[in-house]
Amino acid sequence: MLAAAVAERQQALFEVRRTAAALRSREASLANAQRIAQLGNWDLNCTAVAATENFQESSEHCTPNSELRWSDELYRLLGFAPGTVKPTPEVFLQAVHPEDRELVARSQRQAMFERKPYCINYRIVLADGSERTVCEQSAIQSGAIAATVQDVTERHRAETALRASSDRDRLLSEIALRIRNSLDLEEILNTTVAEVRQFFKADRAFIGIMDALGANLPSPVYCKIVAESVGSQCRSILGWVLADENHLENLKTFYANHRVRSVCNTATVQVSDTVAKYYSDYQIRATLNVPIVLGDELFGILAVNQCSGPRQWQEFEIDLLEKLATQVAIALQQAQLLQQVKALNANLESQVEERTRQLQQKMHELQESNRLKDLFLHAVSHNLRTPVMGMLILLKNLLNKSASDSLQEVPVSRSILERIVQASEHQLTMVNALLDAHASEVKGIVLNTVPLHLQSLTSAIVGDLEPILAKNQATLTQEIPTDLPRVYGDSKHLQRVLENLLTNAIKHNHPGVNITFKAEVIEVEKTLNFEGNSQVLTSQNTQLADCIANRISPGGDRPRIGETTQKNQETLAKFHLNGSCTIPRYQGQIANIGSKLPGVTVKMVRCTVTDNGVGISAKQQESLFELYVHDPNSRQLTGLGLGLYLSKQIIKAHGGEIGVESTPGGGSTFWFSLPAVNSDDRSLPV
Repeated sequence: MLAAAVAERQQALFEVRRTAAALRSREASLANAQRIAQLGNWDLNCTAVAATENFQESSEHCTPNSELRWSDELYRLLGFAPGTVKPTPEVFLQAVHPEDRELVARSQRQAMFERKPYCINYRIVLADGSERTVCEQSAIQSGAIAATVQDVTERHRAETALRASSDRDRLLSEIALRIRNSLDLEEILNTTVAEVRQFFKADRAFIGIMDALGANLPSPVYCKIVAESVGSQCRSILGWVLADENHLENLKTFYANHRVRSVCNTATVQVSDTVAKYYSDYQIRATLNVPIVLGDELFGILAVNQCSGPRQWQEFEIDLLEKLATQVAIALQQAQLLQQVKALNANLESQVEERTRQLQQKMHELQESNRLKDLFLHAVSHNLRTPVMGMLILLKNLLNKSASDSLQEVPVSRSILERIVQASEHQLTMVNALLDAHASEVKGIVLNTVPLHLQSLTSAIVGDLEPILAKNQATLTQEIPTDLPRVYGDSKHLQRVLENLLTNAIKHNHPGVNITFKAEVIEVEKTLNFEGNSQVLTSQNTQLADCIANRISPGGDRPRIGETTQKNQETLAKFHLNGSCTIPRYQGQIANIGSKLPGVTVKMVRCTVTDNGVGISAKQQESLFELYVHDPNSRQLTGLGLGLYLSKQIIKAHGGEIGVESTPGGGSTFWFSLPAVNSDDRSLPV
């Protein structure tokens, strides 16, 4: 029995030893696993914990049945050798980072007194000052709290790096999207610096551009800050300019060989006086600059400044800023392309507008041509058909009379012959007028100008008009001063003008009209203008300004009438259907004074034909001198309208002007001007 009991006891001891060995092995394996996983744990077996206000006080009020235990790995995580310190909440919290202690204490207190489990991340500070990030997770059972503390520093760094990388990618994507969606360069640059400063948590971010690729900076500026985002505590650098060409060349040389300029502490680097002053003026303690390159040319700089203190720039920050500079370069290229496209579009639009204007002008000319054609046909049918029909009626009456009398010969009275001759002359006059109008439009008017006395010219014309004056019971009075100077003109053409004006005054008014022809000398102020290689005198203060013609060659030479017949005889003026004219400038009023002529007073002879007849409406006056225009509703103004049109061309060719002043029922005054011959000018200029 004794031997059996001893054997049983030995067997039990053996089992105990084996179990203890297994337990030690398992504990060693667990400790090894915790070491590998950097996972420690603590246990609090507290069956009765007094209700205190904070976790530190709870350890003093725990009952003897409560016990706090740390694993060896937890000792090591907290920076202690296993078993060297007694596990207490105070020792634990001393190892926690000061900024995280409140979080840890509050979480553990809630677990003890409110039975709330937790999972938190916080930092611990080791004896050498290094920091580790741990994740603590608790579980609560009846009468006990168990928690694990795992070192997640590397995981936390990886997550932080991943988040930073995601933020960088997001920033790049957003800026790239803005570049694609917007071609507003200013908006892109301002958005870029704002996003960069926010991402880097820096005091300032800015973009400066160089005078390259058409930046068009005002001389002598070589660089300018065009976009900036800056904190309120720092001085703004926006608008700062670089006018030092040597410093600009140094920048170009530096960035041609370096992809980035990183200064962690501006107080410890050797720089030029210009750069040192720049750092001091704008409180720059650290700076990170990358170039903005378009093609092979340095266009600008994207920079980040830290003004609060030195800063160690990270590699990922440098990489991000380089990528952002590339995006900004793309934006600049797009902006340049946009400007080129706008310039091309503007040029194309101007070409289209010019072509459209030309087409519209051609259309207007075509419409005007058709209108004139219609007017011409109407005028011809109205003016040429009337005398033809009159002659036809006379001839038919004669034939009918001779047929009733059975006569082979038809007797024609003198009055009938005179009416036939008058109608034929009228037709011939109309045809000649049409030919003259056509010739004046195509070839211009040829003048043979000589000094003329108006008294002699008007006397001959009045003599020719005596029959028509008597027939219409009209009275013509001449008021021509005896000392009136001669005028330069072509007697044939001027006679036509005077006959036209006087005949119109007689025929287009009621019988008994009173007509006055008056001539007087006027003075016209003229200034010298330059047109091409010619010097042209124009007036600024009278109606005569439009076509007062005085041209002197650049050398001051003027041809003389007495030199040769060819030089003397022809002065040509071209006229167009739109009423404009190109007139060779007349040279008869001013002596040869050379190429400089600031201003002169020119004498002109103004002639007027005034009547007390029916007058002319303002609407009729506007188109009175145009070709083939008349009022079909007015019995006082009929015909082709060639007389006044040709009169205007003739007067303009002489270097004068013609016009009318009239009111309905108040009579009319037709006036024209001619250049007067200077009394001291013995030559006869053309």
